[in-house]
Amino acid sequence: MRVIGNKTALVPTVLAVLALAGCGELGELSGRIEQPQIVTKQQLARYPAGSPERTVLLWWRALQFNSPELAARYYSRDLKLTTADLEDQLKLGPDFLDLKAGLRMIDVDESGDTATILALRRRVLQYPNGRADEVRVPMAFNLRREGGEWRLANNRYIDRALENADAFIEQGGKSGK
Repeated sequence: MRVIGNKTALVPTVLAVLALAGCGELGELSGRIEQPQIVTKQQLARYPAGSPERTVLLWWRALQFNSPELAARYYSRDLKLTTADLEDQLKLGPDFLDLKAGLRMIDVDESGDTATILALRRRVLQYPNGRADEVRVPMAFNLRREGGEWRLANNRYIDRALENADAFIEQGGKSGK
């Protein structure tokens, strides 16, 4: 598990580099409006209470609403991930962490006390001319059952976003393409 800890300065640095670099591929396209895909109660109701799918959606929703207190509940105790750790990590913001995207559950592979959720992270981009683009990215989430509840077995999603931020800074704000 990766914890920012003393890297609180990372957030202002990333923001400054993005601003100075013109944001490259991470910046806004002219006229583009991103429609947030917030996890709804109706989406949650599709999955039984206590299911791995519902756990992932509740975690994602907590992140979307910038609630490290709620999100921390969905991690394995073995990770020892605290609310303060998550609060530091969420300072990157919903855009950088792509938390405006929705999750669409594709499949679940349960085996004893472990489960892997296969999902699509989905963003919808609207343009003033009426055109809409949908961006879908396949993802996998690993969970384990602890005390009868499903919990995330790792913090891979946020860890990867932090690694990407570090790489972006090391490259001097260039996207690498």
